[in-house]
Amino acid sequence: MRKIGFKQFVYFFFIAALIWFFNQLSKPVTLSSSVKIRFSEVPDSLLLESNEAFDIPLRISGTGFRVLFDFSSNKELEIPLTPLEYVNGTYLMPAEAIEDAIFSQTPETISIDYVSATDIVVQASLLKTKRIKVIPRVFTSFVPNYVAIDSVRIDPPFVEVRGTEKSLEGVDKILTEPLRLENIKASINIKLPLDLKGLEELRISDSEILFTQEVARFSERIFKVPVLLPTLEDGSRVQLFPNTISVLCKAPTTLLNNWSYRDFEVSVVIDSTFMKEDKQLPLKLTKAPKGVLYTELLTSTVDFLIER
Repeated sequence: MRKIGFKQFVYFFFIAALIWFFNQLSKPVTLSSSVKIRFSEVPDSLLLESNEAFDIPLRISGTGFRVLFDFSSNKELEIPLTPLEYVNGTYLMPAEAIEDAIFSQTPETISIDYVSATDIVVQASLLKTKRIKVIPRVFTSFVPNYVAIDSVRIDPPFVEVRGTEKSLEGVDKILTEPLRLENIKASINIKLPLDLKGLEELRISDSEILFTQEVARFSERIFKVPVLLPTLEDGSRVQLFPNTISVLCKAPTTLLNNWSYRDFEVSVVIDSTFMKEDKQLPLKLTKAPKGVLYTELLTSTVDFLIER
């Protein structure tokens, strides 16, 4: 009788074990297991305070191959929170919704015989929305003879903040990250990130704003402006000395070069007692063109003579 060597024995043993293994895996099996569940698709109106995975016991059937390769108890299934119910101050995920999610996400090659699901309490809080003003923190310095010619504009000026009632307490404004701009000689148009430190629990509609401010070079110019001659109620006229006043004007150079004295108006201030008490009449600037940064009357009063 021929003897079988050790290597041949091992070879035939391996083949036999492999055949037995495949034969066993081809048979139907039923076993008890569990799946891990985690919530997903949280409604915008809710804040999910805890989302730890939890196990749902079940019993499955299938061939050994399918159970081995198509099913894993370590795989997490995600259950949308859309069917969430609010009962007596508590948010509940119905057992039926959990079962439906498990059935829909289990491969067709695996048969689920039983699912041990119950209503699950979901740790969630209702969110509220609050409209918060944005405060930019921009510190500027300009090149000589340059100046901001309008106020700062930010877009958006307000942001919507969502959070629980407790987390929104005391939140009445939101700041931008601080920024220092020096030696400015051109208009500003930059994006500023919001300072969200300490606001991590809140949902904020925007993470940055657009900061704009118009900047221009300015010049000075003196205009000789005639003073408007008043007429009194009795028909008398008032002669003024002098009757032309120097007006110092500061404005963007591009505007200043297009103006003349006709763009300004200087008037005297008259009340019912001026003829009895006043020896001079005060002046005021009653008209100036749009875009003026600064004006000054170089003469504040004038002498007068009444003509009857």
